Amino acid sequence: MNWRSTKDVRGIFFNHMIMCVGYVMEEEKIIGAIIMTNRKVKQRIRGNNEILQECSSEVERWEVLERWFGIVLGEQERLGIRGLSTELKGLKMRVEVQETSMYRNY
Repeated sequence: MNWRSTKDVRGIFFNHMIMCVGYVMEEEKIIGAIIMTNRKVKQRIRGNNEILQECSSEVERWEVLERWFGIVLGEQERLGIRGLSTELKGLKMRVEVQETSMYRNY
């Protein structure tokens, strides 16, 4: 994301929602998709929809990105959502810091 799109919040939808899409393949054919929008992870395969998970914290969302999409966020990326409208608020997060861990306290 470039500087302009992060500062110009007038109507750019991805400043107001998190969205990630991965495709499910069978042999070499796409048969469905796994879609994360904000806090919900859905699966649509051959027209059948199913909610796989609903995230209640940023830590859960990081885990979803890694589990379903293979995206591992670094420390700066994890902390980068703080204070934005897309940050999941509600449950106070307590995350332990370890030498090999990228998690930090909020």
